[in-house]
Formats: sequence, C-alpha cells, structure tokens
Amino acid sequence: MKSEYGESFVGEGVNAAHINTVLGNREGAVGTAWATGLATPSIGHTRFVAVAAPNHPRGVQRARDNGVFGASDLRELALIVAVWVNPLADDAVQVEENNAEATYLALKSGNYL
Repeated sequence: MKSEYGESFVGEGVNAAHINTVLGNREGAVGTAWATGLATPSIGHTRFVAVAAPNHPRGVQRARDNGVFGASDLRELALIVAVWVNPLADDAVQVEENNAEATYLALKSGNYL
C-alpha cells in the first residue's frame, strides 16, 4: 500500500487553515512515523490525537464518504495531519470549518486510491 502526501490552504486572514497530510499503511512507514511522533515530544511542538468531537472527524469522514479512500481501509490506515492555526485567530467556528475543508482537500489531493 503506497503512502500519499497532501496539502491544502482554505480561507483568508487570521482564521485561514493550512493543512498537510500523510496517509499510508498503519503497519508501514506512516504508522511508524505516527507512533514515533506521538512518543517523542519536543519543546514547542506538542503531539496529540484529536478530532473535532468524539466520533466526528469532519474532513476525514467527508474524504471517506466521497471515496478518497475506502471504508474498508480504515483499520489499515494511519493519518498524520500537520495543522497550522494562527495565534491571532478570532472565530473558532470558522477555524474549525476551514480546517475540516482543508483536511478533506489535502486528503483528496493526495490521490490515495
């Protein structure tokens, strides 16, 4: 199973979203990178696992629903998402919407299938 890399920028001003994604096999290089990154924090860069709300991964769900990757692939895939949020952001709803859209577009641009 190949690894895919995607990138997207959505929105304007302080609430814009910039997303980079790496999607690949959980048992391969992407899975290893995901686990290593989570287990090796560095000053100023906190690693964590996050979704908008429990069982509600927004852009990832949309990507799956639109055939970017198959539902049967979910147990085999690992996803790394680099998210940039402007410290001056002033609209949490807009930031969340922009990040969901940017995540979807980054995954779509990776052309996983």
